[in-house]
Amino acid sequence: MQNHAESPDSPTPSPITESNCTLNLILKQDPTLVKSRKVEIIVLDVDTISPHFALACIEALKALGHHFHGLDLAFQHIPHDWRATNALISLLSNRKDCIVMCASEGGLFEYGTDQDILGNLNVLYDHAPDGMRIAGTVVHEPSKVHATVPAMAKATNAGLRFLGVRGLTALLEKTGWRLERVLEKNPVYAVFTLHR
Repeated sequence: MQNHAESPDSPTPSPITESNCTLNLILKQDPTLVKSRKVEIIVLDVDTISPHFALACIEALKALGHHFHGLDLAFQHIPHDWRATNALISLLSNRKDCIVMCASEGGLFEYGTDQDILGNLNVLYDHAPDGMRIAGTVVHEPSKVHATVPAMAKATNAGLRFLGVRGLTALLEKTGWRLERVLEKNPVYAVFTLHR
């Protein structure tokens, strides 16, 4: 599942990015992990254009000779506002026996309020299968990024947050989630994974 429910004024990345990369890596490392399973990509997003593009990408990659040919792969877009956590509870209640991975790039952790982030993390903790991981990105603190990044965010009024790993860690202390891994080599954002 992916959450890209950004603020209406924020730029929207392609919701296929994480799932495409993840499936490609799994197929290269051990294709049997996905070739014998039903794989479902669910995009939770207020945007409609990017998920339409994502569906076209999936269909193209399922064609003969491409990465996802032969996979039992389904794609679904669910219009979703991350403030409406009841919809997330409903979605997860039907997937208790599934292997679930949740990803957010350019979404909740970059544009959501503390309350939004905590609300979603707590719902995922309480209602998702035990082995679920969350992967996401956070923009570094202003002191860690080039001055043009905060200036551009201010000029575009995009509502970008500079939560950083320190801010994320402080929020996680109010949940059951723990920081599993952090990559901070990118000059703009850090990539992280969370586990119970």
